[in-house]
Amino acid sequence: MENRFKLLYVDDEIDNLSVFKAAFNKEFDVVTMESPIQAKELCETVKFEIIVVDQRMPELTGIEFLSQIKDTQKESVKILLTGYSEYQVAIDAINKCKVFYYCTKPWKKNDLKVVLLKAIDFFELNRNNQYLVDKLTVTLKELEVFLYRASHDLRSPITTQIGLLKLLQEEVVGNARNYLDMIEETILKLEKTAEKISELSRMGYDFLSGNLSANVSEIIKDVISEYQVELTRLKISVVINDFNKSELIVQREPMMTVLRQIVDNAVQFNRPQEPDKRIVIDITPNAGNSQVNISISDNGSGIEQRYMDRIFDPFFRGTALSKGNGLGLYIVKKVCDLLKWEISFYSNGEDRTVVNILANNSSLVP
Repeated sequence: MENRFKLLYVDDEIDNLSVFKAAFNKEFDVVTMESPIQAKELCETVKFEIIVVDQRMPELTGIEFLSQIKDTQKESVKILLTGYSEYQVAIDAINKCKVFYYCTKPWKKNDLKVVLLKAIDFFELNRNNQYLVDKLTVTLKELEVFLYRASHDLRSPITTQIGLLKLLQEEVVGNARNYLDMIEETILKLEKTAEKISELSRMGYDFLSGNLSANVSEIIKDVISEYQVELTRLKISVVINDFNKSELIVQREPMMTVLRQIVDNAVQFNRPQEPDKRIVIDITPNAGNSQVNISISDNGSGIEQRYMDRIFDPFFRGTALSKGNGLGLYIVKKVCDLLKWEISFYSNGEDRTVVNILANNSSLVP
């Protein structure tokens, strides 16, 4: 037997129900109901592909009925019928109930049949899209697990290799020592890549759930403390200018992730010959404290203008001499997109790079 699409038609006029069923019972599995209250109860147990409802009914209007079944009939395609040409009714139907089509009465069979067939096409398209989204979600979850395991499996032998190299470096001298230093540099680069992969593995659908918020100033200080040994070794000073007069709050882990990548870049691309190497971080409230602007500038190697539109591409490096892995700014952009933060870069291509991040003040979000 042919599997026909289920169609519910609700109208308080019995004659309309009879005419509708006679017109479309061959093409659809039509269920007609006079009472929207009883139809609402039916919708709690039976799923329909299409729901057609009259607007003017004594118990509930069509829009009220559709509003009350939106949770039980999420996937069904809704069509509203009315004997009146009411502009506001049409607007409310579309905005409140996600009505697919708005038809006036009296309807003609051929015209309404075209609408119903379009509704079926729309239903199948949504169902296929949802199937693809579900498959993509599963694939992304599997990729997250793979990235996490890969980074974990890489970091353990890397740590062992670094430890063994340290022992060898104490015993070896001359050219052999130089070779060991080169090997260590390569392994440390691999360790950086493993860290970036670990960051990426955390940025799935669960990245934002359960995230604690914290004061921007405290987050910045925590990130700087992570790099303090390296900053001291390279003689890079950090200046934090906090211009806010009240507490500015953002999601802690995402902001930590973003700032780590930016500070890491500033450290990697510092210019050893620069006499006054520094990173300057300005914290400024924006839009009446509803947002916070974080500006990070450094006087290391700049980014050439011809590369500015590619800096967020994964694995892109602006120069063959770059020691980076091309994932840092990609991670930054990914986090900002997830949180709808704005990010912009400026560089004169020689000795100055400025990153601006505009984030929401979480303390004002209900």
